[in-house]
Amino acid sequence: MGEKIPEKYALRGKIYTARHILIENFKSPPSLNALAAMSGTNECTLKKVFKQEFSMTVFEYLFEYRMKLALKMLIDNNLSINDIATRLGFKSQSHFSTVFKKKFGTSPKEYKERKE
Repeated sequence: MGEKIPEKYALRGKIYTARHILIENFKSPPSLNALAAMSGTNECTLKKVFKQEFSMTVFEYLFEYRMKLALKMLIDNNLSINDIATRLGFKSQSHFSTVFKKKFGTSPKEYKERKE
C-alpha cells in the first residue's frame, strides 16, 4: 500500500495548481468558484490558503503578475501601449494606463521612454 500524502501537502498542491491555472489564463481568469473547482478545492479554502501561501489574495496575485509582465513588455518589446494592454487582457489602453500609473507612479509611455 502507498503511503497517504498528508492533507496539508495535498492542499498545498491544489493551491499551486490554482496559481498555475490563474497564470495560464491571466487574460481571462476564471471566477474564484470556477478556479476552486478546477483545482479540486472549494472557494473558501482556496481564498484562505492562497493568501497564507502567497501573502496576497488570488486577484492581488493576478494583478501583480500582469503588472510584472507589463514592465517586461514595455522594456523588451517594440509593442505599442495598446498592444501591451490587449495582450495583458485589459479592456482598453486607457484602463491599462490608469492602472499602471496608479501602481508605478508613471504612465506606461513615460516608463517605456525612460527605459529606451
